[in-house]
Amino acid sequence: MKHVGNELNNILSSRRIKKKTFAQTIGMTDVNLSKVLKKDSIDAELLEKISLALRVPISFWFDDKMTLSKISLSMDDKDKELLSELEQRDSEIDFLKVLLSEKERTIQILMQKSEFGNSQIAADPSGYLNK
Repeated sequence: MKHVGNELNNILSSRRIKKKTFAQTIGMTDVNLSKVLKKDSIDAELLEKISLALRVPISFWFDDKMTLSKISLSMDDKDKELLSELEQRDSEIDFLKVLLSEKERTIQILMQKSEFGNSQIAADPSGYLNK
């Protein structure tokens, strides 16, 4: 049996598939995919998911004589479109995370200002500071 991690890495590289995108395609995190890429063997269920996602026959992983050049590694237009859409969504998610972080920071600043203003009002019951 071939070293699954090495072969998977070769396929992803040759097809120019981002590891993060592929990880999402097979329902795992990019961190877990990195662990898989270091393994020489994996469980059958995961191997099946990977084979289906890459459109590689299961036998590829077991036949030492079968090489990348002997299987069809070209992606059709639908595959390219799906990968492009996933990458676009990844970019959008990253942007939204940054935006959310900025919004949270702004809320914290406003809350601090509000607390500071309330403490000044409490310290000056005459209302002199509010004039």
